[in-house]
Amino acid sequence: MGKREDPGIGPEIRKLRNANALNLEALSRKCGLSIGYLSLIERGLTLPSVHSLHKIAEALKVTPSWFFAGSEAQRSKEGGIVVRKGSRRQISYDSGVTDYLLSPSLDQKIELILSVLEAGARWEEEPVTIDIEESGFVISGRLTVWIDRRKVDLEAGDSFVLDSRSKRKFLNPGPDSAQVLWAVTPPYF
Repeated sequence: MGKREDPGIGPEIRKLRNANALNLEALSRKCGLSIGYLSLIERGLTLPSVHSLHKIAEALKVTPSWFFAGSEAQRSKEGGIVVRKGSRRQISYDSGVTDYLLSPSLDQKIELILSVLEAGARWEEEPVTIDIEESGFVISGRLTVWIDRRKVDLEAGDSFVLDSRSKRKFLNPGPDSAQVLWAVTPPYF
């Protein structure tokens, strides 16, 4: 996909790493990612994959939502009830996926996320040990999902449910971007 620059996630990872009194080598051991890759992320020269961000967050003892960028002032103004389109917290991944947090707070029992997948975007998610329910709705475009070894092709208007204890892969096989609305309970991001 080429080099992507992001000034937001990398510096936040560095701040958290320093706050946890970890050098890059120690963080590398804790999350299983190379020192070089972590350095590129911290300097904003590349974006982590979804899977890598989860590993980094776990090693730094935060949830991935810590890295969502957005307007804190706007969120406070709306009183935790409304999320305006222009004030969505977002996170972009090197895999060609951008996630937008649609929930005003992660203190609720459910979270809503809008994923925008560039043409050809793909990512994998490892099984998680906590009990999470995930449902998706394809708003536009196409999505291919592998749940363990089972392949499912989806298009706009299709909805689905995932087992968080299964290995999952996702691909946008279409020539255009795709949008998927996710409902997750309890909030995992």
